[in-house]
Amino acid sequence: MQVRVEKVAHGGHFIARHEGQVIFIRDTAPGELIEIEITSQNKGFLRANLLNVIESSPERIAPPCAYAGKCGGCDFQHLNLPYQRKLKSDVIKEQFSRIAKMDVEVVVHEVAPTTRYRTHIRGVANEAGQFGIYASRSHDIIPISDCLIAGEELHVEKIALEKYEPMEPIEVPQGDLQRSVLGKQLLVKAGAFWQRHRSAPDTLATQFLKLAALKPGEHLLDLYGGVGLFTAVAIDKLGPGGRIDLIESSIPATESARENFKAHQNVKVIRDDVAKALRNIKRADVVVLDPPRAGAGAEVVDQLLRINPSRIVYVACDPATLARDVKQFTENGWRLVQIDGYDLFPMTQHIESICLLEPNKVS
Repeated sequence: MQVRVEKVAHGGHFIARHEGQVIFIRDTAPGELIEIEITSQNKGFLRANLLNVIESSPERIAPPCAYAGKCGGCDFQHLNLPYQRKLKSDVIKEQFSRIAKMDVEVVVHEVAPTTRYRTHIRGVANEAGQFGIYASRSHDIIPISDCLIAGEELHVEKIALEKYEPMEPIEVPQGDLQRSVLGKQLLVKAGAFWQRHRSAPDTLATQFLKLAALKPGEHLLDLYGGVGLFTAVAIDKLGPGGRIDLIESSIPATESARENFKAHQNVKVIRDDVAKALRNIKRADVVVLDPPRAGAGAEVVDQLLRINPSRIVYVACDPATLARDVKQFTENGWRLVQIDGYDLFPMTQHIESICLLEPNKVS
């Protein structure tokens, strides 16, 4: 079957149509004429594999990785990097249009390096005990001896020489780590989350400080605060008269945060579900939140509307849940002031977004 690809879709797929039915396909690009094979039929859409590119996009390049088309990790490596960022911008705009009913202009900024950027890698052993990565939408494990996006310090080539138990999960590095953000050193205990791109902490922290415009003496809520990436860079801005409540549910993350800020009496680390903890907070001046892929959700947004800070900086790894939450804010008297995208996951379909929300001024 031959189809013409229409556009990119959220999740690393591309959309074509045949006889009115939507078809999701990987490894292609808008405008391409391709030959496909239907692999599954679902309610309202089809999935297909790419068999042949008949008319190629001018943005298509030779994939730089030997495992392209096999490993499920890098969805976009068959496209040049500027075009990858353009597609990610299109995804953010489409999600806001479809979910929030908003037209937004957003630039997805390059974040260097664009290869060898990951400071952490996770894989699994196949039946032969070899280190590998899952294939796309499959339980098949592709053995690898190199990874284009893994930092050289991870030594994937050495990991590949080891023998493991079949289906054993493999993570590198392991144990407690020391990481930094804008010159601030932080403990990251085993099991606590830290940004994967080596430039992500400084990139996100810099934009947070720009948007939050913190003033001495203000009260900051750092929600889903992890080990304290944003708290670490906010302390000096708020000064001794300011205070921070860092709320996080993870045990290793909060243990890390308590160690990181034990010398700061104006930082309180709260281990709890964010929505539950917010019920006990009456007021705050500024909020930063960096929720997991599921987003903040209705209850957290409702609590923030009640607390009514002067500005909220929302960091998101999923544009769909971000659009959903922003819609709830805008329907309740808030406005989206600014949104930016950051390509913290080059070669993949993943996107990081940061936006600033403020309450509408009452005249």
